[in-house]
Amino acid sequence: MKRIFYLFFVAVAFFACSKDSVEILPGGITGSVSDKTTGEPVATVNVSLSPGGQSTVTGSDGTFGFAELDAGTYTVAIRKEGYLANEGKFSVVQGKQTPAHLLIERIPAVVTTDPTIVDFGSDASVNTLSFKIVNSSYEDLAWEIEHNCPWVQEVKPKSGTLEYGKTGTIVVVIDRDLLDAGENKTILVVKSSDGSSQVEVKAVGAERKLPALNTLVVTEIAPTSATLQGEIIEIGIPAYTERGFVYNTEPMPTLENTLKPLTAPVTDSAIYFCRLEGLTFGNTYYVRAYAKNNKGIAYATNEVSFTTKAASPEVSIQLATDVDVVNGFAVLHGSIDKAGEPAYMERGFVYALQTTPTVEDSKIEVAGMGIGEFMANLSNLILDKIYYVRAYAVHEGGVVYSDSSITVSTHAVLPQVTTQELLDVGIAAGTATLRGTIVSAGIPAYTERGFVYSTTNNPTIYDNKIVANGTEVETSFSVYTDELPKGKDYFVRAYAINRGGVVYGTEVSTEWMALPAEGIGVQKANIGKYDWDVANEACKNSTIGGYTDWRLPTIEELMKLYINEEKIGGFQKRDMWGYEVCYWSSTSSVGIGEDPHIGSYYYYYNMCFANGKKYTRSSGTAYVRCVRTLK
Repeated sequence: MKRIFYLFFVAVAFFACSKDSVEILPGGITGSVSDKTTGEPVATVNVSLSPGGQSTVTGSDGTFGFAELDAGTYTVAIRKEGYLANEGKFSVVQGKQTPAHLLIERIPAVVTTDPTIVDFGSDASVNTLSFKIVNSSYEDLAWEIEHNCPWVQEVKPKSGTLEYGKTGTIVVVIDRDLLDAGENKTILVVKSSDGSSQVEVKAVGAERKLPALNTLVVTEIAPTSATLQGEIIEIGIPAYTERGFVYNTEPMPTLENTLKPLTAPVTDSAIYFCRLEGLTFGNTYYVRAYAKNNKGIAYATNEVSFTTKAASPEVSIQLATDVDVVNGFAVLHGSIDKAGEPAYMERGFVYALQTTPTVEDSKIEVAGMGIGEFMANLSNLILDKIYYVRAYAVHEGGVVYSDSSITVSTHAVLPQVTTQELLDVGIAAGTATLRGTIVSAGIPAYTERGFVYSTTNNPTIYDNKIVANGTEVETSFSVYTDELPKGKDYFVRAYAINRGGVVYGTEVSTEWMALPAEGIGVQKANIGKYDWDVANEACKNSTIGGYTDWRLPTIEELMKLYINEEKIGGFQKRDMWGYEVCYWSSTSSVGIGEDPHIGSYYYYYNMCFANGKKYTRSSGTAYVRCVRTLK
């Protein structure tokens, strides 16, 4: 209808003009937009004209038009969301409609990525990065991500539906331990409805180095087992995650041909062990240590071979009991601590007069098998000898002996005797009761006991001897005699004799006596009453009993004399006026004093024997009783 009106308008205008004038009529463009793929008209396409700046949209039938155009060349541009833009150039002639038919191509419905490169670089701490996926299409799109790369540890999420006009975040996690040294690249493909897009993932891997290790000596080799040892020399880059051993009856075993792989725990220790079981007795095996890291498998440069053999038993020996020197007899005790593999076939004892007896010397075979204690009687020993004894066991590999040996001595053991204090002493008459005690009879038992005496110290049986009857052990014995030197001081010792020799007890004397429980000897009489310096020198110069080691007692020793004063005798308690009497000690008390006339002086303890009280002073006189240390 519009077209008819337009032609009518042109005709009226034409005939209304004067015959002499020429009117310039405008031109126009009439066109359509079709889908490039289907050929179907496309509605609501934005159409713009340049120059002129006019614009319009296509109708439901895909058509459009521009009127009142001057003659010339025009560019018609078309665009629509979801389609690729397009344009065309058209020439307009006066008074004519120029046809313009344009095609528009639908953009594929695809999820795109931003950015298109994810670069992890070389920083070992960077293991997680992300990128965006974008749906710029005209509909919701289902998508999924595909990759085939071992060092891409995780992509999350891996699939989903992205709404039209929305974006999503994809997280990429890598495992740097799986990277090769240098630059690594891979592609993540994002598939969606009508196509796909992709992201390049890059990372720089650290240097890779295999571990280095040694195979150490095989130990504890038994008929069917052995202990393998390996040593890590370098842990590798990255550090190894598995270590162990391979073995075979052929040289240079690997994980591919090992009879069985043995793995050991990964610890901080460079040296590791595995116990290998199930071997065949008598076979030779070859062993290599190995370790794995992400670069691969490393084997020790050396291999160790070993042959399964019998495991030795372990045998020990204990001290002999019931030793009878006189009859040449003893009971031996041994123990099988490990039976060995195969188990031992014979056990017993070997003995000889040299230090390391063997089965080539004398042996006593003991019946029985298994582990545990065993014993045997050793007899017909010769007196005054020392026998060396070892336990032994015989097995398939030979003879093993106890690590140590024991000795069985048939030498005599001397008796032990002590001398007691004299009783009923009569110096003028030469009488006294002599007393002694047999503490131990010796081996063999003593055959004679008695007393020896002399006017000089340390008498022996070559001086004067009085034999006492009896052979009892650990019992006191005594003899009353009137044979002692008359009117003189003398010394007495108890004695006992066995085949080992003569032993003497401690010496007792009429001049001094021993206090064995206190560890000191004490003179039986005071040597005077002096000031401290003279008292000290008097004891040092005393030679009573032939001894020259007499001295002043300490305050502690003086207390011991006070406790035993009735037993010792001869102590003064009070003087003729009834005053307390004190005895000097060698123990200083409050330190050093000063006197303008005599200079420095010391204070010393002394003790009153009337009541056991201690005093301290620096001058004056006190009684003196000398002591000596018993050896």
